[in-house]
Amino acid sequence: RAILSFNTAALPDTAVITSVTLKFLKASGGSGNTASLGALLADMTRPSFGLAALANGDFQATAGNPSIFNAFSIASSRYSATMKSTGFTYVNRTGTTQFRLRFTTGDDGDGTADYLLFYSGDIGTTTSRPQLIINYYVP
Repeated sequence: RAILSFNTAALPDTAVITSVTLKFLKASGGSGNTASLGALLADMTRPSFGLAALANGDFQATAGNPSIFNAFSIASSRYSATMKSTGFTYVNRTGTTQFRLRFTTGDDGDGTADYLLFYSGDIGTTTSRPQLIINYYVP
C-alpha cells in the first residue's frame, strides 16, 4: 500500500468539479509477480487517512470511499485513472486530499514480497512526480 497526498486548498470553495485524474510513474525496481495481486485500486477518506506525518494505522484505516477510480491504464510505466463522480465530494478544498493505493489482493500466498515502486512528490524530476489533475468551473 502507498499513500499519495496533494494540497488541494487552492480550489475555490464554490468549485464544481467536472473530472479528476490521478497519474503517477512506476520507478525501476519492485519485486515478485504483482500481476497476481489483481487490479490496482485507489481509496479515499475525509479529510485524510491520518496526520501529515504518516503512521502505520494510515495504511489500515477504513476508507470512506473505496476503489474510487475507474481502472488504471498503463502506458510506458505511467499509471492513469479517472475518478468516479461519486468521489468528487471527497476532494478537500481546505487542505490535503489523499489517496491510498492498494491491490485487490494483498498477498498472493507464494511466500515472497510482491510490490511496485512509484516516484514520490519529492523526486527531483518534476515530470516524474505524481499528478492530481482537477477540472472544475466556478458558477
